[in-house]
Amino acid sequence: MLFQGEKAVTIALGFDSVFTPVYITGRNSDVDTGSEDIVDAGGLYTPMSTAAAVHCSSSAVADTTQTLTVTGLDAAGAPQVETKLLEGRTEVVVPGTWSAINSCSLSAACAGDVYVYIDDTVTNGVPDTSTKVRAKILIADTVTHMAVYTVPAGYDLLLTEYTSNQADVQLWTIASIGGALQYAESLQGRRLMPRAFPAGTFLKLRCTATADNQDVRATLAGLLRKA
Repeated sequence: MLFQGEKAVTIALGFDSVFTPVYITGRNSDVDTGSEDIVDAGGLYTPMSTAAAVHCSSSAVADTTQTLTVTGLDAAGAPQVETKLLEGRTEVVVPGTWSAINSCSLSAACAGDVYVYIDDTVTNGVPDTSTKVRAKILIADTVTHMAVYTVPAGYDLLLTEYTSNQADVQLWTIASIGGALQYAESLQGRRLMPRAFPAGTFLKLRCTATADNQDVRATLAGLLRKA
């Protein structure tokens, strides 16, 4: 699916009335033998199973001047963006109720890792339960790098391509919040025919490595179309 000329420019700039570009970049700098998702936090990413509040904290006491911006979907699946000032290692609640977290960013780099998570016991700013982490911004970074995305209400996602620096990368999906994770496909490169995913679909990229300590990067690209 290719757009050319003025139409392509209009879409890329976000001025089109029908299509909105989506670019998701993921990173997992230490994939060991077996399968891991391409997210900053490493391991296997757990999406929201029901709408809930999310909390945040840093692993460094000094991180009290940075503002965290969380981008995702509200309880109804509509796009939602909220901000929260960090309070170092203290667990604080991000405004809103969330059915998905798509990305996070910081107003300035932090001295520690920053976590966004479902309410949990926290030790020195780090949630004790890894499966409750919904996003992690690594020390000195200002954005998440996680190849996960949930399609907002009122839209379809037309997946046009995903690429990686590693060969065995797969797309996994959940049809709706709380549903079962399913393998979708393995692909490298651009699609001549995009694959459509309806509102509420959760997508993530996973790498299967045959050796330890693999630095894996991946990008997912597509177009949101008003349904």
